[in-house]
Amino acid sequence: SRKDCLCCHCWCCTREANRAQKQDHQTVRMKCTSCDVVEDLTDINKVCKIYMARNKPVLLKGAAREWTAAKKWTLDFFREDRFSAVDVNVSLDGREAGPKKKMSVKDYVNSFAEDKGEEERTEEEGERKSREFVPYMRAWFFSDDCPDLSEDFPDPPPCFPDKFKGVAKEFQPPFTWIFIGPKGAYSPLHRDIWFTCAWMAQFDGRKRFVFFSPKDLPHIYRKAEGKEMYCDINNPHPEIFPTFDQASPFEAILEPGDVLYIPSKWAHYVECLTPCVSLTS
Repeated sequence: SRKDCLCCHCWCCTREANRAQKQDHQTVRMKCTSCDVVEDLTDINKVCKIYMARNKPVLLKGAAREWTAAKKWTLDFFREDRFSAVDVNVSLDGREAGPKKKMSVKDYVNSFAEDKGEEERTEEEGERKSREFVPYMRAWFFSDDCPDLSEDFPDPPPCFPDKFKGVAKEFQPPFTWIFIGPKGAYSPLHRDIWFTCAWMAQFDGRKRFVFFSPKDLPHIYRKAEGKEMYCDINNPHPEIFPTFDQASPFEAILEPGDVLYIPSKWAHYVECLTPCVSLTS
C-alpha cells in the first residue's frame, strides 16, 4: 500500500544545527511517500527475495510477532537488575564516531522509561520545542555482554539469509545490534557501514524511518577533503544542499512485531516516535 504523508516532526538537530537554524534557515516540511507494506506473509521468503532483488525497502507487518524477543524485550525488561551491571556507551549526538557517555543499561532506560505513557510527538510539538539531541543507546553489540539474548530471535531470520554467517564466527563482523531510546532520539541521515543491506525488528514503541534512494544521493550528500556530510533533512542548508527539494523520500512507521528491510546504499534517517526497543542485523 502507498500513500502520501507530511513528515516534519523529525527533531533532527544537533546543537550546531540548532544555532544555524536560528540564524539563516527554517524548518522544512517534507512530503514523503510511504514504503511498500506487506501484510500477507504466507510466503515471506518469496516477498523478501523480490525486495532484496529490487534493492527496495519494505515493511513486513507482524513478521517478528512470534519471536521470543517480541514478547520479552520491553523497556521494563531492560530495567531489570541484571542490566545494572551491563555498561553501554550512550550516543550524545547520534553519530557513530560522536561523543558518548558510559552508563548501565538499567540506569539509561530508567532515565526515560517513566515517560512511556506519553503520546508520541506531534507536528506542532516538533516545531515548538527545543530540537537538541536526546541521548540514544544505539548499536549496542549485546552478544559480548548478554549472549543469552541471541536465543530470543532467529539469527538470521530465514527470509533474510546472511552471508556473513557463512564465515568462521571469529571473522564475522559485529553487526547485530540493539537500539533503545526515548521518544525524540534519532540517528541522523546516513548509509550503513560497508553499504550492507539490513533488517530491523521493532519490539516496543513506534519508530520512523525516512529513506532516500541512491539516485537521490546528489541532493542529500557531499564529500569534500575526505569528509562526508549528509543533509539535516529538517533544516537543509540551502547553499550546501540547494537541490534537496528535488529528492523523493520514502517513509516507514514500525510498530511492535514489525520488520523493516533496509536496502543497500539507501540513506536513512531514524527517530523514535515513542520510547523504543529495536533489533537490527
